[in-house]
Amino acid sequence: MVVKENSLQIVLEALKIKYEIVIVEISKDMLYSNPLPDGNFTGMVGMVQREEVDLAMTCMAMNEIRSKVVNFSMNYYTGGISFVTAKPQNSKQNSALLQVSDTATWIGVGIVLITMSILFAKFKGSVGNNLFKLIGTVVEQSSNIGDGSLRSKILLTAWLLLPW
Repeated sequence: MVVKENSLQIVLEALKIKYEIVIVEISKDMLYSNPLPDGNFTGMVGMVQREEVDLAMTCMAMNEIRSKVVNFSMNYYTGGISFVTAKPQNSKQNSALLQVSDTATWIGVGIVLITMSILFAKFKGSVGNNLFKLIGTVVEQSSNIGDGSLRSKILLTAWLLLPW
């Protein structure tokens, strides 16, 4: 069993289930799992996939690629950042999300998304596919943009740090 925190230990002891905890250090690539070209995974997902452990527990993004080889439970912890703004008067329900920012801001976001999609297309994928993945990161979906090269990682880091 791979465990990040001791909350699972408490549950297993309460259920009187025998267990052995395996503490795993973060891999060299600083990821809990990384897909390999042969379809296998590194890290905790790889350990579950290879049946070295029965269960892994950590703060890990659930995504389609990982879901092909392991099953995820529902989240037991959520610790995200929320933005709270004043509710606009006389707003339409179906476009309320867009009304949080002005038109110039949305145009700027669109330009940056398209520009970054073009830049990422030089490494991997099409502009459209990269645009879709970048929009996914905006709504907090994990992504595997880039080809793993240092230049690609620097570009991805710049994208992820852009809001700061």
